[in-house]
Amino acid sequence: EVDSVKDEVDSVKDKVDSVKDKVDSFKDKVDSVTDDLQKMTARLDALESKNKSSASES
Repeated sequence: EVDSVKDEVDSVKDKVDSVKDKVDSFKDKVDSVTDDLQKMTARLDALESKNKSSASES
């Protein structure tokens, strides 16, 4: 009886660990996408300011 309960507890712990790993992995993906987004935004800002300066020159 006690052993089967211990097994269940271990099984639940394993599931929790697995979910934690997935969450960590998901957080990494979110961080990566956020970085990409920031780079793209910076590039867009640079392009827009270049367009403004070239438009004001003409």
